[in-house]
Amino acid sequence: MKMSRQQAEWKKIVFVYILQLFSYATPEVRLIAPNYVKYNSTAELTCDHTVAPDDLHKVEFLKDNKKILEYIRDRTDPFRKSPPAGLEFEHSLDGKTIKLNDVHFDASGSYSCLVSSTYPIYTESSDEVKLQVIVPQSDNPHITFKKAVYTVGEVLEANCTSAPANPVPHLTWLINGLEVIETRVTTFPYRQHQKHLMSVESQLSIEVSDLHAGKNGHLEISCRATIPNYLLHQKDYADIRTKTVTVEIIPGPSPTTSLAVLPRGLTPIVISSVFRIEYLIAKKDNYSSNNENELTISNRIVGGYAVKISKLPFMVSMQWRHDSEHFCGGSYIRPTFVLTAAHCLCLRTPRGTWTVMNPWLFVVVAGSANLKFAPTWQVQNIYRFIPHQEFHFRTMINDIGLIQLIKPFHVTNYVRFIRLPRARVDLRENHICSTMGWGDTKMINAPKILREVWLPLMANEECEKYLGGELPMQQMCAGKKEGGVDACQGDSGGPLICDNIQVGIVSWGYGCAERHSPGVYTRVDRYLPWIYRTMLRNYSSTIFYNYYLLLIIVIVIITSSSTFN
Repeated sequence: MKMSRQQAEWKKIVFVYILQLFSYATPEVRLIAPNYVKYNSTAELTCDHTVAPDDLHKVEFLKDNKKILEYIRDRTDPFRKSPPAGLEFEHSLDGKTIKLNDVHFDASGSYSCLVSSTYPIYTESSDEVKLQVIVPQSDNPHITFKKAVYTVGEVLEANCTSAPANPVPHLTWLINGLEVIETRVTTFPYRQHQKHLMSVESQLSIEVSDLHAGKNGHLEISCRATIPNYLLHQKDYADIRTKTVTVEIIPGPSPTTSLAVLPRGLTPIVISSVFRIEYLIAKKDNYSSNNENELTISNRIVGGYAVKISKLPFMVSMQWRHDSEHFCGGSYIRPTFVLTAAHCLCLRTPRGTWTVMNPWLFVVVAGSANLKFAPTWQVQNIYRFIPHQEFHFRTMINDIGLIQLIKPFHVTNYVRFIRLPRARVDLRENHICSTMGWGDTKMINAPKILREVWLPLMANEECEKYLGGELPMQQMCAGKKEGGVDACQGDSGGPLICDNIQVGIVSWGYGCAERHSPGVYTRVDRYLPWIYRTMLRNYSSTIFYNYYLLLIIVIVIITSSSTFN
């Protein structure tokens, strides 16, 4: 049946609307605000967004989910303020910025900004920042002893008191630079002071051993008072103060010691029968074996140099949530997906199989080359770990996995996606590529700075001679025959980059930067179907909402066509 002109025009309008609906970019919103503000100071919160002025409908600021400022562009009086008790602020004329004045503790809370646009359809985006008002400590903690000289076998008791602050500081004892476990420490209830300030006292009790005698026969005891960064779950602090003192140790009979046997990758603990400081000097991401003939998955990059994150903005760090220790590297490939190695996401069972780790134990950090601190870094929680379903721990075949984030990172000059191959890549021997990571260098106590190393690709046939076995087509090698440069411990899960394209994932190797010991990488181009299929299957519900909306529109078109006919 011939379609009427009116029906054809109507379908054309609907078709154009559908194209607009699925081609618009969701507005990006970022709330730029401090996490900590000193008492009686000011704080500026800026709602940075990408909505064009003519398309802007409104901007809202909320505190603890309650609206405190509303800006509607087309309203006669565009601003409506509803400041809660104890909060004073002023705003900019464009509604993008508010300034908190003379902040008190009532200003602490969760702040968010919501931006809505009118074109092509009504859309909303928001961002949230937690802000806490603090009073830092005015002085270092105070340590007291009963005496300054102790004989081996005596009980040493020391007391540490923090300076008043808000929130209440947390006290940590260190002996010769190593943290003491809580079973040797007694923490007393905090004391209230004027102006809502609080201090806390802690007591250390140990039996002195010859093992404690450090330099010149002295025992160094430190008390660290910190206000932890609860908001970002990072190892930096809102405030930190440390006091260190030394006491003299008079030698006595040598105590008996034993060496505790731990799983692979953990440094043994020295346990004294006289004094038991059960501390663990180990990297949780170091799976090194004492047998040099076994494969190594550990944490050092050799022969590299420090690099700025703006040069490698796709590089991210998977970290333990509780102490922010770096665990594995990864690359940012899509808004809510990070590409990494499967062995970073799994625990090996005694039977040789594996089980997926709990993603809530970790966070992903992007936007910084320095894992100690950077104003440009971003932290996201993890929704799920997705290791390749056929990953094998013994052979490291299919050592590839995805980390799905709860929310995407904000794309900046320091956070961007890495390009993946579009098809099979021709990997030429001796082609110079690079890999990078935050692993330790050979320097003791080296800072966690991102490092990059350049190394040549090696043909699989050549690599097999050194590895002593056949290398599957899903894996590739890189490194110099004479050694000296390697990503052996440069970050499991980190990328291998050739011509600005990620072609590999750091997987495993024998030794570290040694002669005839190349590093082995997972080939990304062999897993492109798996990567895209897995991302699509696990994509956020937004895409399903759009498909659902499209289905409704198609049904409306079909129904309308029947009506016209």
